[in-house]
Amino acid sequence: MLIITGLLTLGSLLIALIMTLQVKFIDPVFIKVLKFNIYMIPLMVAANVSLGMGFIKGQQIFKNFPFLLSGQTFIYYIMILIFSVTILGDKLSILRVLIAYLFMVVGIWIIKS
Repeated sequence: MLIITGLLTLGSLLIALIMTLQVKFIDPVFIKVLKFNIYMIPLMVAANVSLGMGFIKGQQIFKNFPFLLSGQTFIYYIMILIFSVTILGDKLSILRVLIAYLFMVVGIWIIKS
């Protein structure tokens, strides 16, 4: 279970970090976005391998792919929240964020049941 969580967290963290850095530092010019994404290919491959391994190992144990995918999505959104506040300096309503995450947790619980 810990390995699965670690793999899904690592993959989610890498993808969220790449997207956040792109938003922060890359101008919305096609060639610049393309160049950045070419540089990020090794990290994206690492992220996708990590996610793939997490999903495969998780499916063998839980036999519930929607549960795994919704859990990974929740982890990804937590990473986006952290990077949005720390890297981008976004000011967010904590109450609204908590309510939104509560809805996600309820959805994950429903899928798992």
